[in-house]
Amino acid sequence: MTDNNNSSTVYRLMPSIPDMLFILIFFIILFGGLNLLGDADTGYHIRAGEYIIDNLKIPKHDIFSFISPPINWTAHEWLSEVIFALIHRLSGLTGLVIFSAFLTALTYYILMRHLLSSGAGIIVSAVITTLAAATASIHWLARPHIFSMLLMLIWYIVLDDYQSKKKNRLYLLPLIMLLWVNLHGGFIAGFLLLAIFISGYILSIVFSGKTELIRATKNLSIIFIICGASALINPYGYEILIFPFSL
Repeated sequence: MTDNNNSSTVYRLMPSIPDMLFILIFFIILFGGLNLLGDADTGYHIRAGEYIIDNLKIPKHDIFSFISPPINWTAHEWLSEVIFALIHRLSGLTGLVIFSAFLTALTYYILMRHLLSSGAGIIVSAVITTLAAATASIHWLARPHIFSMLLMLIWYIVLDDYQSKKKNRLYLLPLIMLLWVNLHGGFIAGFLLLAIFISGYILSIVFSGKTELIRATKNLSIIFIICGASALINPYGYEILIFPFSL
């Protein structure tokens, strides 16, 4: 009995496949020759965050411009910049690289865990996650869009779990949007995903006569509206909703 208990304890302590994938991607990013600081924007994001922290205000004009008068600037990534600046002050560029590598590896860890929980086999899950990581690796940079990569995945998982009737966590979406809209302009992808799911339900009702989906369609439509209201809680109000398109 003791041997069985010991074996069970050892088995539980062993890393799972998603755990090993997380570790692998984390170390590939750090030591595999990838340059998370290979984009010039990282520096200005840090300095913009420091400006916000030091002045307790979000810049409305380009604070780095030599043009007079300075051009208008929509700091749609202001919260990411504050986070970057705080990390930089605590641990320099090394800390920022480690943080970015962790967040990136976490994204693919969550992806693989979701695939496994959805019934995909270990091989299929590993292949899909590896392909997703490989195709997105050009975006493995210490920039605010790493928040969008993670939040878009979580957003999709919430919708997918709702559609498959595994869990109803739609209440999380407005909270995620409140965070996302202040972190990065990629928040617009959340609305696009919601629109895709709502359209899918509507098409199923129209062409397949699945009237039982009417309630789900209403629920998602209500969440869409609430998320729209949540997105207005930012320094620019409704203008932030237009920004991704005007950009």
